Amino acid sequence: MRIFLISLILILTFQQEKKDKQEATEIYQAVLCGGDSMIFGNKTLKFKEVISDSRCPVDVTCVWAGELRILAEVYEGNKKVESFELVSNTPFKFNYGDYLNMQFNMMSVSPAPKVNRKLTLKDYRINFKITEKKSS
Repeated sequence: MRIFLISLILILTFQQEKKDKQEATEIYQAVLCGGDSMIFGNKTLKFKEVISDSRCPVDVTCVWAGELRILAEVYEGNKKVESFELVSNTPFKFNYGDYLNMQFNMMSVSPAPKVNRKLTLKDYRINFKITEKKSS
């Protein structure tokens, strides 16, 4: 019985070590203005455009908080790998090559909209967080 328990413990330990070596997680974070890019690993994220901004202006009372929708692109070198719509408070996930899971989040957006102020693309400042798990 003792040999069985020791064998079982060793097997579970080696399996966990193998799993830990197979997935490496990288986290990148940056604040981008509209049109700007950030490099993460050997890839680039570009904040391309604002699709819609229905967030509630700070100088009114709203029933719904609204959301910001943007178009973002991921490049590897000069090659566009993915183009996607990112919605505030909703992560976007996709797989690419050796990357098991890439997740993009808008952590915060500024400035807050106001009734009599129109924001341009360059006015937006978004705190992006990218998490990627790469197999080794």
